[in-house]
Amino acid sequence: MREFFGTRKGIIVINLLKYLFFFCCFYLFSIGGIRDEIFPFAFAFFIALVWCDQNVFIVGGLFSFASLLAKFDFVSLLTSLFCVFVIAICYFAHKKFHAKIPLYLLSIYAVFSQSVYLYFHLTSINSIVPSLMYIVLGELFMLCCINVFKTILVRGIGLSLTIDEYICFCLFLTALGAGLGAVNLFGFLIINTVAVFLILLCTYIFNSSSVPIVVGLCLGLGYALQTGNLLMTAVLAAISLSSVVFRSTSKYFSVLAIIICDVVLGLYFNAYGDYSYKILVSTLLGEALFISISNNTLQFIKAVFGEKNSTVALRTMVNRSRDNLCKKMYNLSEVFDEMDRSFKSTIRGLLPAAEAKQMLKEELLSKVCHDCPEKHRCHRVLGKETNETIDAIISAGLDRGKVSLLDIPPFLSSRCSRTNIILNTINQLLASYKQYTYCVSSIDTSKALIAEEFRGVSKLLQKLADQTKELVTFDEEFEHKLTEELNYANIMLAEAYVYEREGKTMSCTLTLKNSDLEKPKLIDTLSKNFGTKMALISSEQSNIPGYSIANFAEAPRYECIFGSSGTNKFGNTVSGDSYSFLRLSGNKILLAVCDGMGSGEDAQKMSDTTISLIENFYKADFDDETILSSVNKLLSMQMTDNYSALDICVLDLSNALADFIKVGAPAGFIKHKDSVEVMRGAGALPIGILQDIKPSINKKVLEANDIIILCSDGVVDAFDDEDKLKNFVNNLNITNPQEIADTIVHEAIYLNQSEPRDDMTCLCARIYVNI
Repeated sequence: MREFFGTRKGIIVINLLKYLFFFCCFYLFSIGGIRDEIFPFAFAFFIALVWCDQNVFIVGGLFSFASLLAKFDFVSLLTSLFCVFVIAICYFAHKKFHAKIPLYLLSIYAVFSQSVYLYFHLTSINSIVPSLMYIVLGELFMLCCINVFKTILVRGIGLSLTIDEYICFCLFLTALGAGLGAVNLFGFLIINTVAVFLILLCTYIFNSSSVPIVVGLCLGLGYALQTGNLLMTAVLAAISLSSVVFRSTSKYFSVLAIIICDVVLGLYFNAYGDYSYKILVSTLLGEALFISISNNTLQFIKAVFGEKNSTVALRTMVNRSRDNLCKKMYNLSEVFDEMDRSFKSTIRGLLPAAEAKQMLKEELLSKVCHDCPEKHRCHRVLGKETNETIDAIISAGLDRGKVSLLDIPPFLSSRCSRTNIILNTINQLLASYKQYTYCVSSIDTSKALIAEEFRGVSKLLQKLADQTKELVTFDEEFEHKLTEELNYANIMLAEAYVYEREGKTMSCTLTLKNSDLEKPKLIDTLSKNFGTKMALISSEQSNIPGYSIANFAEAPRYECIFGSSGTNKFGNTVSGDSYSFLRLSGNKILLAVCDGMGSGEDAQKMSDTTISLIENFYKADFDDETILSSVNKLLSMQMTDNYSALDICVLDLSNALADFIKVGAPAGFIKHKDSVEVMRGAGALPIGILQDIKPSINKKVLEANDIIILCSDGVVDAFDDEDKLKNFVNNLNITNPQEIADTIVHEAIYLNQSEPRDDMTCLCARIYVNI
């Protein structure tokens, strides 16, 4: 529709409708006045239109024709023609000098344009007051119309109006009501038809409930000015009130309410005096005109004339802020990426083996041989043999960390008197070199760890930026519908926002009473309206006492329940195993079993530290590679012999895709309905041994009611081999994850003669359809 009105035909249609509206107003203002005696509105309306640069010839012709149609006599024709002539002369005179007519001059021109009217009506002393009222009221109404047209043409009526603009619009409607009150069409009340149509239209294009009530009151007051009867004011006020009270997403509620109200007022309260079918038909005709407007047309009218929602700027600001935040996160991502490259470039690494040997040999010779009297013979005469012998001793020391007399060949021991000094010096140099390699390795590991974290932060920021740049669109119509549905369910909302990202996931944020947050009807009503099962994502206290702000989104297709069981190694008071079952963002679940090497408190501390690091990294939404690499480097820097086997499963509840990640962990299992699938690792060493690890990662799409089973090696070893454990799991006829975990651990304890030879932990999770 917007496109049509932008075309040439659309502009012609708009102009025709505009001039038709002007003619109707001229006619109504010509027949409507004060007590059917003073009619000051028509000429004032004409002058206001000319001042607002409407075509003087067209509006002048419409004014004259409407005046003649309202009262077919020579005086009416001459009065209107003289008014048009005077105003046209004044308008073109000012236009020639490119000057707008000042309002004070316009008032003078308006009085002069009514000279013919005054000539014919100032016939006696009794006519002075009515004529004076005619001029004064006309001047005031002219200024009122100018203000109305300025508001409509310059900035639109959908924006907030000032108090004087409100008054001008009300006076304009009152004058219109006076004209409608003078129309008598075979006993039909045209004012009812127009008033009902305008009241219904205002009810559904303006958010404020006061607008349709004010429209009804103003039209009723205009009718009272014309007829001296205030009953119509009360009738239209009651009709507008019923329309507002029963306003909903369906316009038929207000239509039905108005019919009932009109019939009750007419028959029971005798508001019309003599209530007949013609009055009812007048009301029904106004409703029929409103119902004939399609919803799309109604939305178009609301967009053009209706109140602009005060949250439009806020909603637009949301996307603008997201866009700015997205750009900043991309820039920060590049900064951290550059820091990653910079730190990696500072990693020196250890000296090559050949250079290390040469350095140690030169240091040895400078400390032992520099003042030896046999120096010349050893290094000049027997130089080749001496160098080969010393190289062999240093190589042996580098391999074993120290040298002894057994490493000194006869060639050197039979000729050199400083053999013991050589042994002591070499061992000192080897100890210093070992300390050097440890320091360099630690520094390089720290730099690599920091670089790894910078790279992880860079990737995380880029991921967040990708999510943030998605456009958020709001659905205000759906918000009104949802609010109404929840109100019917006795759930009161203070605010409701419905939005979606790139046409994908629908979400909503509601401000509602704390007591309503736990009502089952809340989720049921949301799911019914969204057409999919909804779930509460988060909630927080609002600044409104007793209210919470709750965020809802589409529930994942799958959900899961879990169970765990375990026992300590026989004779130990604590277990070296740890496990985690954690709900992550994005409808993901983390299952992890960590087996600290050995048993007892040291193993417990190691496994607890590992599982805590894993949980926090996953909660921060780092990727698998960064998490495992960073945790491994952190643990490898502890300089202890405690390591951890890690078994992880990350399950996406949206599509049942599971990532099985194993680092030195035994096989896991997926129990299907009729079979068991073994998930083995690729022989990776436990985490914390080497600085670089290559975890085994397998992806698997699960089905409803599949059961994931992760065990520590204490359980697997109790069954001697994984095939026996697989067969045992396959023969289980239970589906409760907790019962499965308990049964497996109890069987493992039984196989160890009730004295577990290692810590045992079993973690089970069953996936099921949630929607």
